[in-house]
Amino acid sequence: MNYKAHIALVAGILVFIGAIALVGHFRKEAAIEKMNDPALKVDDTIYVNIDSATYGINCNGQDAASVYGNAPDASQLGPDGKYLVREGNATEAVTRLCEQQKKCIVSISESNLGFDPAIGCKKSLDVGYRCFSFDTLRKASGKGGSDLVIDCIPAASSY
Repeated sequence: MNYKAHIALVAGILVFIGAIALVGHFRKEAAIEKMNDPALKVDDTIYVNIDSATYGINCNGQDAASVYGNAPDASQLGPDGKYLVREGNATEAVTRLCEQQKKCIVSISESNLGFDPAIGCKKSLDVGYRCFSFDTLRKASGKGGSDLVIDCIPAASSY
């Protein structure tokens, strides 16, 4: 191969590499523009997001009249006369109490949650929550009469 053909070949290769780099640059710019599009943003703000909350599920299957000596509302009992507490019964109340908070403290009581699903039974509150849209499900539980802390504040970094 002569000198001029060699230079022409090298020049052709350099033009080809430049064209590839230019295409890559435009693709990168398009990707950056797409990432900055507000319509495509994922809301990853860290707040307590209640998935489910159940108050008194630990009372299910307990014989209300004989164990607690109370006369519960018939709507709280199953056909066998034992407590029948519905899962998720406190989701709306706990969501309201924790709305737009990074850390939420829920006082576990009938007066705070707004209802008593099993009169006379010592109830627990079981909460499933997330701290951002694609977080794994976290769980928190507490006994009646106590405060349940639902926390999405990131721990201090050890870096």
